[in-house]
Amino acid sequence: SVLFFTAMNERLGGAKAADYFLQRFATGAQNNDATNVNMNGSDTTANTKAENIDDVGTLGNVNRTTNITIAAVYGKYTNALFISPLGEKNSAFQQRFDGYHDRLVAASNDTDFPINVEWFELDSTSKESIEQGLSEKLSQCKYQSVLVGSGRFAPDVETAISANGCHRLVVPTKMGTFDTSASIFDLIAMQRMEFAIDQYNHMQGWAPVHLAALYVSTGFVLAPPPDGVYLSGPALFTQKNSITDTLRICTDDAFPVCPTRNGPDGLPSDCPCTDRKKIIIGGVVHGITTDGFWDTVFAAAEQGAEDMRIDLQFDRFEPQQSNEILHRKMSAKILSLCQGGVDGLFVTISSEVIVEAVKKCLELDIPVMSINAGFAESKELKLIHHVGMVEENAGFQAGKKMASMATFKKAFCLNHFPENAVTVDR
Repeated sequence: SVLFFTAMNERLGGAKAADYFLQRFATGAQNNDATNVNMNGSDTTANTKAENIDDVGTLGNVNRTTNITIAAVYGKYTNALFISPLGEKNSAFQQRFDGYHDRLVAASNDTDFPINVEWFELDSTSKESIEQGLSEKLSQCKYQSVLVGSGRFAPDVETAISANGCHRLVVPTKMGTFDTSASIFDLIAMQRMEFAIDQYNHMQGWAPVHLAALYVSTGFVLAPPPDGVYLSGPALFTQKNSITDTLRICTDDAFPVCPTRNGPDGLPSDCPCTDRKKIIIGGVVHGITTDGFWDTVFAAAEQGAEDMRIDLQFDRFEPQQSNEILHRKMSAKILSLCQGGVDGLFVTISSEVIVEAVKKCLELDIPVMSINAGFAESKELKLIHHVGMVEENAGFQAGKKMASMATFKKAFCLNHFPENAVTVDR
């Protein structure tokens, strides 16, 4: 069976592109929100014809599009174009088009100015066929937005738009593309392209290797997400949040790790190699020395640190007189690690005291993720990740199983740690 599927939510990428264009034509200003690899973001609500934002592909987490009022774009935005390579109408391009099409149609449905969305398949067999196909398709400048399904020929699309003068109209043609490259980021910087949608191809290469190695060595796999996809995008980059030149180079060269200083082509990279021995990761959890559950957690963390060749600062607390004292000591340790300059931190969020400590770490720009306890708090704080199970679901399934096993009138749940939100949720 297939163990992992790591990809971008293609449909959501198309929907985010549509939302960007709607926002751009509505306000004349760029929508600068970006959804990065940890999918931060928040909804904003306005009037729209879309019945439910989930209709365009969100997954019930922080992958989100933004509702834009169509009233603000009446008469300005009537034609949209999606371009993909001829003969490559595969599922990825189909989903990208569907997200783009459905979002624009939903936003303009039942108005006096419905948005017409076309799909154009470009013959990309040669430079000449690309130039001729784009010149003919864009000659009338009828499209207010152009979304390129593949970054391979995004610069050619921009050249055709400029050559036909479509960028100089009262309502100029605006374009964006899927995928990123040095030339695409250059076009964004020069304001000749609105945005690029990144699917973090580096993550798509790195994650399956590590997840597969974990499976081979332990037999463990992460529980599949709701739709079975470990998402690596979409991230929308504009001129206001485009990545730095150094990050572009490092992405292209796969972030070399010392002592390796070369890129994938074997040539010396301009990206400084990462000396992982200098990376300090801290950990603070409520698992005390007498709780055997945490023996495996600590051992696995140490093995992970050794595998990655990083410095792990992960101490275990002795039993305390009360959970309140334990939580306060945890809070003090969290603050000490963050103020001491760790590069990252993982914690269990077992009380409100921990939440406040984590907030102070975030103010210091320390990346924080949670494990085991604190799923809801982690989501509210917009932490990088939460590794654990959904506790309430686990308790529900246990109750469901018990109910199917016997006939009884009373059921008991023994809560050994009532001050901990985890056991309450269970």
